[in-house]
Amino acid sequence: MTLIPQSICALCKQERDLKLSHISPAFAIRWLKQSSATEYVRNPLNPNLPFQDAKKIRLLCGDCEQLFSNVEKIFAEKIFIPYHEQGIRTFRYDTWLQRFAISLVWRAIAKKHGGGFEDRPTLATNVKAAADCWAAFLLGRSKDPGPYDHHLIFWDPTTMAMTGETSGLPDHLMWYVLRAIDATTIMSDKTDVLYGYSKLPQMFFFSGINPKRPDGLQGTIIKKKERSGSIKSLGTSILSNSFRQGCENIERL
Repeated sequence: MTLIPQSICALCKQERDLKLSHISPAFAIRWLKQSSATEYVRNPLNPNLPFQDAKKIRLLCGDCEQLFSNVEKIFAEKIFIPYHEQGIRTFRYDTWLQRFAISLVWRAIAKKHGGGFEDRPTLATNVKAAADCWAAFLLGRSKDPGPYDHHLIFWDPTTMAMTGETSGLPDHLMWYVLRAIDATTIMSDKTDVLYGYSKLPQMFFFSGINPKRPDGLQGTIIKKKERSGSIKSLGTSILSNSFRQGCENIERL
């Protein structure tokens, strides 16, 4: 029997019926719609053309989708909703936060089937190694999430300011910061530096791929053991670069 690529779950690699689902967590999209005056999601490049939902793709089978849903529910209840609706800025977390962060960056890679690095073989190898490691961890086949650092940065518009190189940022930057969702990889044009990147409203996740432990981020690392997390200063130009790439490619949302 010939397997059809679309019928292969990207995570467990089994032939299954694939679910049509968002790349970004559904709770974030629901919040965007509920907090919008029109209950629609908008694109800043064409703000007069609202749409009812974010893009969906067939990526995961039902069982793997449920694995992600379980940890998404915890993050929504313990961090996302308290942050946005209750003004809470300090959080307790356990190993579920690392699992959630890994699920985000893994999807950012899997949605492109690990592609986009054909002309940069070193990066292609690093991306595959990271994706395979994270998949085994998410499936419970390995207890080791690998040597990769994962960071969570909050942006509170009442207290935060942009740092780093800000010249040339798009006009719709603040919309992107406050309201956009995103999931992609960010790489340097001149070096082999590569990060996994996922964005929720006012929350930014960075995962090291090459290097595995990004420099320049302080107080933002997600620890493996239970810790007290709190809002931190941005600190470096990595966010400015991320905003620029995200805004330039916002049409993919």
